[in-house]
Amino acid sequence: MGGFSIVAIRYEVADALERYQRQHNIEGVPSFKQLLQYVESEISMPISLARLEDSSGLTRMFLCCYVDTRIRVYDFEELMAVIVPPQFTRLKEILGIDGDLKRVFAPQGTIFSYDVDGKTRVKEQGLIALV
Repeated sequence: MGGFSIVAIRYEVADALERYQRQHNIEGVPSFKQLLQYVESEISMPISLARLEDSSGLTRMFLCCYVDTRIRVYDFEELMAVIVPPQFTRLKEILGIDGDLKRVFAPQGTIFSYDVDGKTRVKEQGLIALV
């Protein structure tokens, strides 16, 4: 999908994603679908992959348990109050993720999220409340 403003709760996964792609000999967007379906089957909850560009133009990848692409003012306390399901923290173990869980705003990004049939969950603008 095109870029959206994004509020997300996520782990950065660039290294883990590259490792997964090498181990399974896959690349590109179809591998995102395979990765998401694999991880969702392991932790029994839907997740999203967000591709964001930072201020220096570098692309960063994040696995998210919560994504909101609605255009609105977002209160900091509201984002901090979103409860992260315990099974989402298993991503660190499953994929060997370094780093901690973060709650962020990004001015623009691309979201990938698929149901069990491989159809996208991402709409033009909306909440992917995966918690």
